[in-house]
Amino acid sequence: MKTITLRIPTSFKEWKEFIREKSTSRKKHNQEVLWDFANAISSEALSNYWRNDISETMVKSVFRMGGNSKLTKMYFEAKKQLK
Repeated sequence: MKTITLRIPTSFKEWKEFIREKSTSRKKHNQEVLWDFANAISSEALSNYWRNDISETMVKSVFRMGGNSKLTKMYFEAKKQLK
C-alpha cells in the first residue's frame, strides 16, 4: 500500500511560511543552475580545443571564474536579479 501525505496550510502564518519556503528553495536552485552554467562556459573556454582561437589575455579577463573576470561579474549580476 502506498501512502500520500498532503501538506495544506490552514492558517495565514502557515501559508506565509509555505510560500517563503518554496521561493527560497527555488532561488537556491536557480543560483546553483547559474553557477553550473558559468562553470561550464569557463571550463569550455579553458579547454585545449579553444587554445589557438582565444588569446590568453581574453581567457584571463573574461572566462576565468573567480576574481574580477567578466563572467564572474555577469554571474553575480544575474544572481541579484533572481526572484
